[in-house]
Amino acid sequence: MVSEPDKLPAPLQYLPDCRRSRRLPEHRSAGGSPLIRVILPPYALRRITEANTVSTLPGRLFRENAMRLRWLEWCLLFLCLPLLLFLNLLPFSKFVYLSLAALYALSVILACKPDFTVTGQPLTQQTALRIVLVTASIFLFSRLAFPNHFLSIPALHAKIWLMILLFYPLISVLPQEFVYRRFYFWRYSALFPNSVLLLLSNIAMFSFAHIMYGNMVAVFLSMLGGILFARSYLQSGRLLPVWIEHSLYGIAIFTSGLGHFFTSVLS
Repeated sequence: MVSEPDKLPAPLQYLPDCRRSRRLPEHRSAGGSPLIRVILPPYALRRITEANTVSTLPGRLFRENAMRLRWLEWCLLFLCLPLLLFLNLLPFSKFVYLSLAALYALSVILACKPDFTVTGQPLTQQTALRIVLVTASIFLFSRLAFPNHFLSIPALHAKIWLMILLFYPLISVLPQEFVYRRFYFWRYSALFPNSVLLLLSNIAMFSFAHIMYGNMVAVFLSMLGGILFARSYLQSGRLLPVWIEHSLYGIAIFTSGLGHFFTSVLS
């Protein structure tokens, strides 16, 4: 008797099941033939037939090279770029490079045309309750751990605080969630042997990205945030709920006084 394949845990239901195949995403051409579509960063877009990819030596070599290029892209975006920004080895504002990374991710998404939507129920009751509890915890942690900074930004820099309320969700949170949730889980699912490792790598890379702020408080808080945001995205399969949740937590951090750990990125 053949047993059914193990089902993914509920929080991972929206992840591609990497245990079944390490092939790159498939699509169908106008004639109906299955093709493998591969992005060769940063310029070329090539197509080869599934038959060549699976059964012939040139096809296998092409697929292996494509996977190597995907790993190279992953290393450049999520390891090299944050490290270079942390070491201040790049000219211009750090925000420029974060914007370029988001634009690159968007261009790849649009080129491959996966199903992309931000619709759906914005927040469930469970998510709303979690937001209230986490926000209260942020203010309590700030008050107890850093009393000298508690509510310092709205009290001493009211104009800056208002600008954060208006622009932070759009120019900071949305690109982050697009790159680290929508793009990451779609683009790099084939690189990891199972969905759990993919999820853990996402949390680790999101936390590592915040070394550019130059302090471990930002890295630690980002690790906790990465767990919440990845969980929220995988439960809903939509970008909108995690964008709202991330925005509210970020505003709470800047309002409570923890924001001074997250400011060097704009320098």
